[in-house]
Amino acid sequence: MFAKKSIGNILNLSRFKSIQNQSQNLQNHQINLNNINENVKRLEYAVRGPLVIRAGEIEKELQKDPQTKPFDGVIRANIGDCHAMGQTPLTFLRQVLAVATDNSLMRSNRYSEDVKNRVRLLLKYCGGGSVGAYSDSAGVEIIRHHCAEYIQKRDGFDSDWRNIVITSGASEAIRAVMTLINTSSTDLLPSGVMIPIPQYPLYTATIAEYGMYPIKYYLDEDNQWSLNIDELDRSLNSADGQCIPKAIVVINPGNPTGSVLSEQNIKDIIKFAKKHKLLIIADEVYQHNVYDGNFFSFKKILKELDEEIELASVMSASKGYMGECGLRAGYCELENFDQSVKLMFFKMLSARLCSSVLGQIALDCIVKPPERDEESYDQYEKEKNEVLLSLKYRAELVAKIFNAIPGYRSNKVAGAMYAFPKIDIPKKAIEEAAKLKQAPDFFYAMKLLESYGICVVPGSGFGQQPGTYHFRTTILPPEEKIESMLNKIQEFHQKFLASYSLDRLVPDQEIKEGHTLTIGRNRRCKIKDLKCSRSFCELTISNKRLKIKFLKDARIVTMKSGDLFQGPGFGYKIKMIDTIANDEDGIDGFVWKEADDNKALIGSLSGGGKSSPKIAAFDFDFTLIGTKTGQPFPNDENDWKLMNPNLPKFLRQLIEQDYRLVIFSNQKGISLKKVDVEEVKKRFAAALRSINLPCLVLIAPNDDFNRKPATGLWDHFVTQIQPETKIDYKQSFYVGDAAGRKKSGVKAADFSASDLLFASNCGLNFLVPEKFFDHMHRNTLFSYKFDSKEMPIPEKFYKFDSKSMETNFLLKNRLTSEKIRHPKNLNSILPSPHCLIFCGLPATGKTKFYENYLESLNYGHVSMDELRNISKCFKKADELVRQRKNFVIDNTNVTKSSRLEWIKFCKENDYTPVLLHFDLPIQHLLHNNRFRQITKLHKPVPNVAIYSMRNKFEEIGPDECSKQFQVNFVVEFGDDKQKFQQFYFMYLNEK
Repeated sequence: MFAKKSIGNILNLSRFKSIQNQSQNLQNHQINLNNINENVKRLEYAVRGPLVIRAGEIEKELQKDPQTKPFDGVIRANIGDCHAMGQTPLTFLRQVLAVATDNSLMRSNRYSEDVKNRVRLLLKYCGGGSVGAYSDSAGVEIIRHHCAEYIQKRDGFDSDWRNIVITSGASEAIRAVMTLINTSSTDLLPSGVMIPIPQYPLYTATIAEYGMYPIKYYLDEDNQWSLNIDELDRSLNSADGQCIPKAIVVINPGNPTGSVLSEQNIKDIIKFAKKHKLLIIADEVYQHNVYDGNFFSFKKILKELDEEIELASVMSASKGYMGECGLRAGYCELENFDQSVKLMFFKMLSARLCSSVLGQIALDCIVKPPERDEESYDQYEKEKNEVLLSLKYRAELVAKIFNAIPGYRSNKVAGAMYAFPKIDIPKKAIEEAAKLKQAPDFFYAMKLLESYGICVVPGSGFGQQPGTYHFRTTILPPEEKIESMLNKIQEFHQKFLASYSLDRLVPDQEIKEGHTLTIGRNRRCKIKDLKCSRSFCELTISNKRLKIKFLKDARIVTMKSGDLFQGPGFGYKIKMIDTIANDEDGIDGFVWKEADDNKALIGSLSGGGKSSPKIAAFDFDFTLIGTKTGQPFPNDENDWKLMNPNLPKFLRQLIEQDYRLVIFSNQKGISLKKVDVEEVKKRFAAALRSINLPCLVLIAPNDDFNRKPATGLWDHFVTQIQPETKIDYKQSFYVGDAAGRKKSGVKAADFSASDLLFASNCGLNFLVPEKFFDHMHRNTLFSYKFDSKEMPIPEKFYKFDSKSMETNFLLKNRLTSEKIRHPKNLNSILPSPHCLIFCGLPATGKTKFYENYLESLNYGHVSMDELRNISKCFKKADELVRQRKNFVIDNTNVTKSSRLEWIKFCKENDYTPVLLHFDLPIQHLLHNNRFRQITKLHKPVPNVAIYSMRNKFEEIGPDECSKQFQVNFVVEFGDDKQKFQQFYFMYLNEK
């Protein structure tokens, strides 16, 4: 399948050369390649480059003879053309176009009155009442008004229709702005434009055509293609003396990256542009295509910052949910431009007469869709939402499947219509591409096209970091076809690797069933490529399948025998070998296993000791062992030393007194990929083998209910390891160094209080290591009477006390102090319909309150956690208002303005607004947040976010709303009571 040479490649690459020779030989041609514009020869446009030309040739070949290729047709995943991929046009938009084109349809009953009214309005502003007449060069006036209204509604700031020009797609607007600022022919240096890399090739093509200078700044692929101001500074400094910087281009959502800029990113860019006196060109054609996060327009943030810098922002009818590429319509808004410059811009555009009036009408249907009281509204919303939901599904699917392909790495597709995965290309293939004078990713993409008929655009056409390779594919193929396309890409990649892999890169590695092997740049693997991290991935075998977990991003892929697994600087051919299990499985006789019920790691030496009611429990690091280097964390598995030279003797004395030795250790670094699990096991085994006594080790590798001070490890020990033996809590004890002690003299403060709180949660007596060693040295431990007052728990640590909470009511009127037992009683005092507006910090129980008490009463639920942005919340609220349902606004609403916004919405829709205030002390909030984290019952938020929101919270005033209630916090666990209640009533936060 993968021949050493490709006829298609040679034909495409030699076409230009043959034309050049022909042109030079024909002396009678006055215009030839020697005297045409050099800028035109430099122009490249990868989206419609040689791969696309070859795709067209293949389609013609298949028409002549379907047997010429091992596929039926070409999948054109190279361009964001929605309708070409089978998307159904919007009914309202096409009906308006039909009636506007054929006015006789005004008499037809097939078209609704709102369609006809829209056409009447638009034709009133067209010359002669016909779409066949020229419009003003800047566009039909009423449509420009509608564009301004759309912008104003989107951003909440005024928009002047006279600043808006309608163009033949956003591309024409961008080229026009570039023309306006281009002074390359008159200045000593060319005009420079800052462009993102990767970027949409329109920009490099236009810059080359106009003789301008590209100032390239790289987006941060490792951080979801975000923009870094330091990189902008580096980029601009690199252009010093090369050009006169005029503008910065920002594509948001990103093409080809599929990224969505954060609000802070946009603020930083605006400040950067102001500092360096740059025009901002905001390419926002994908503003409707946001699947994860929120879209913030540059206009909105510019106005919020109250900055007076020039901004040219563009929008298009070709993208979003409408996809009307062929109608060629878009607009450009010029903000803060000098009036005389604006007049020059309009004068320049007048030379092209006007954009298509039909395209302008399509744009009008987008910026001014049917309103709620119009007949076409429901169908329009349905069609729009179906498209966007399907795109969201495909965006998630594409990233998921790409990330399951070894050698691929795709950021999430948060917006736009494309994925831009990074691909590992074998050295052999790179060398082959060099022989053909092709970029490696072009070589890869051409092979994909010739072998499977899938046309993508190589990343080299968009720009990329040197040494990296990508391609861009759309997410537009229909749902029933896109998964098949992705599976074909996966199949192709495996065959490509097999064809171009090196014979041997690294020594063979062997892994046993149920074990874990780490592959990385280390002595064992002998991988030297710097692109490979020291802990690149973990391999495990299960059911004769190899599971590969990439440690940088926690992606997991599976492979089978015969597959090739390749990464930077290494390649392995997978071969499964049946082996006989070894009874001595372990490290130096130290046996490890993973607990079936809670994912703890359990190690045992000499059988782990015999069951006993008396438990001598210990922390490990800096309780039993320290580090040779004196560092807080070990450098490797050999960086350890006993904390006390008499430790083996002391522990032997405990065993002689019928104590069982058990170690409980937090090792969160395993799940964070900061340490290798095998190194941790070896360090434990080596240290405990030096003591050489029967003992048991329980390790919490994750940040879950096993992590101390939670009692998951202790519970597993008591219920699963020695369930028949009742613990003697009076004589049992736990020794640990994390006791929450403050700095004392030269001794540093304890890192946390996890050990002290763990002992308290388990009901165990507690000692710090110094006390334990002192008692053992003086032989006083076995006669010692433990007293918790010797090591009191600091007051800052929170433990929930149900006695402190009132449980005889749920709601209290904040204005009258009236108490209400159940929300159903609200119906007797509140008129319907009404809206309950939740106000409270994260982890105050807002969503649980709805689920426990309001969902069964058929209240609608508008949740920011589910919908992710405020516009979607208002949209759902609109739907509930149409149904006249009571509903809740489940959001923090910490500011007065956010509450008043919902109150205003309620009053405008004849709903009674009711404020419900959820309030808890900060320590209780942090407790709830930690409980969420360890039980996975609800997604937690960073503690810093809780503190931040607490600082932003504006007290609810009595004048905000005439009906407001305080919600009493009541703990309920429902079906999970037995499983989770014990954790809630213990210390959870260790700091």
